[in-house]
Amino acid sequence: MRPSSRVDSAVLFFHLAALALAIGPAVFFGAVVAPTLFRVLPTRDLAATVVSPVLSGACLLAEVAFGVLFATSFWLTREGVPRLMRSLLTRLPVAGFFAALVVHQLLIPPIDRIRREAPGLIDHLPAADPSRLLLERYHRLSTGFFGALLVTAIGMLLLTARLLSVASSGRRIPLRRFAPGMTRGDSGAASAQKGLPDQQHSRNDERPRPEVPGAGERVRDGVEPGQGTEERYRQEY
Repeated sequence: MRPSSRVDSAVLFFHLAALALAIGPAVFFGAVVAPTLFRVLPTRDLAATVVSPVLSGACLLAEVAFGVLFATSFWLTREGVPRLMRSLLTRLPVAGFFAALVVHQLLIPPIDRIRREAPGLIDHLPAADPSRLLLERYHRLSTGFFGALLVTAIGMLLLTARLLSVASSGRRIPLRRFAPGMTRGDSGAASAQKGLPDQQHSRNDERPRPEVPGAGERVRDGVEPGQGTEERYRQEY
């Protein structure tokens, strides 16, 4: 992925905005809103009455954010991305979307119904009361799915950071084939030895070559070109 066009830049902007929308409200709700309400308000029923719509809104924002993340991840990983990273970036948004959907549509409505239909305040019911036991079970499920939603969003953030770091470097590691039993050091030595004859050959080409007399050159002192020293001695004496 390399944001080289306006479309890629716009898609990357929506991707990062969706990440902020998926992580920010969930972290703020789990770390600030819910603990503060249960600590400040006099009863847990009253705190749950306030927390329930806030949690529904946070899950709705997460559903929208994960839907956008699925589309943007599919676009940003269309080429030049390893298969594992592409698979994670396109499947984690689906998992986060369904985690938010379960909390929003399948767990919060039964919790609100149990509180409305309870014979009294949940805090005043005995520990073995069926309504209180069922409410605690739904609460554990909602906490687990909401935690999975948050973990999925953080995982998308880490994968996006990795994707951007790979795209900004723009470097690819060349793949070299090695013979069986050969290491990288052996490959380097072999390539160096392979280059030696070529270097020697080039050095030999640079040496000055002796000029050979042509076939039409005239005979000097009765000696033909290329004639040996003994024959020249005999002709002179």
